Amino acid sequence: MLVLRLTSSSDANKESFVITESTGTYDVITNDTGWGTPNVDLTNIVSSELKITNNTNNTVYDTIPYIHSNVVGNSFIINYSSLSINSVPINIKVIQDGIYCFEIITVMDDNSILNRTLKYLTLYNLECKIKKLSLEAIDMIDSCCDDCGQSEKLKALFKVFVLYKLIRNAFQCGNIDIANKLINHLTLLLESLSCKNC
Repeated sequence: MLVLRLTSSSDANKESFVITESTGTYDVITNDTGWGTPNVDLTNIVSSELKITNNTNNTVYDTIPYIHSNVVGNSFIINYSSLSINSVPINIKVIQDGIYCFEIITVMDDNSILNRTLKYLTLYNLECKIKKLSLEAIDMIDSCCDDCGQSEKLKALFKVFVLYKLIRNAFQCGNIDIANKLINHLTLLLESLSCKNC
């Protein structure tokens, strides 16, 4: 029986999603769940589409065609800026923060459906803000300023790091609702903090 083996990630610049397929070609000894006889083959595919949703802000992007491959490690790349909502291009270069759901629905010529869902967490924008806050906290520690509220800044920084770690843990444990609440809470916290040096 065919088993779709897929993983999701993003490129180094956080501008594209990358779905890597490692299903491979059927082999009776080394890969009995791959594409090909006696399992279904790539030639049996009638259609395959990819639905992308940002579960954090409930953004649903237009469905795009997905192309399967029997080449182990083959990458299917989706440029974030090329996505659209209701046929309107989003024209945003960098992937926005959130928990993304990739649902691949593949219809075979016998009307059976192969369905696979992947989830991917990206906190790129929040991580940039955390880095800025961290650098400001370091500058305060190195300064001789006694009345610039550095203890409050350090407490805030500690809270930010704890929330960040909790988000990652919740996502890894499959607690998507909790992770989303924490993302929203961290976003508001960072917006409320003054990130200026004293």
